[in-house]
Amino acid sequence: MKEIGEVEKVEFITRAEIAISSVSLTKRILRRVRRRFELISMTPVNREQMVFACRDGRIDIVTILPMRIIRLYKGDFKNIREEGKVIELLVSPFRDLSLRELASALYNYSKLIDELIKKEVKLIISTGAERAEEIPDPYSKAAFLEVLGVKTDEALNATSTNIAEIVERNRKKLCGKMPVRGVEVLGDIDT
Repeated sequence: MKEIGEVEKVEFITRAEIAISSVSLTKRILRRVRRRFELISMTPVNREQMVFACRDGRIDIVTILPMRIIRLYKGDFKNIREEGKVIELLVSPFRDLSLRELASALYNYSKLIDELIKKEVKLIISTGAERAEEIPDPYSKAAFLEVLGVKTDEALNATSTNIAEIVERNRKKLCGKMPVRGVEVLGDIDT
């Protein structure tokens, strides 16, 4: 895939998405997959998983679905900021909703976004697309966030910069240039 990406001038990013209900199973999976993927995301389905996803340093992205928003508390926001994580909002679930459910989902995301902005937590917006035809351009996704109350510059960051920073950091970790958090190897030391 990466070779095809280089030829086509498209950057591929490997990502593992965890969406299971057991925290203990999640821990076992994370032990096996962390070094194989550039991004790890988790979609919590209950409060226990949300706490784990916000706290565990191996998870980069906490995905929140519009019809299943789990409340975030002060400690969760603190952990997300300290660990350098982002909250991901998905667009694809909106396709299957009735008008009433759509209105409710948009309201839920709007309230969540207000809270994220107030707590200074970075967010990203993803399509969750299963086919290439379903992927909108970044400006459409940014415009969607603006409708939900995000400022233009923050909306554009949510489609590019916020995730690019995490990918860059994780690539450094994977190739050994960042052995531990806060320490980066800048070059070879000649003795």
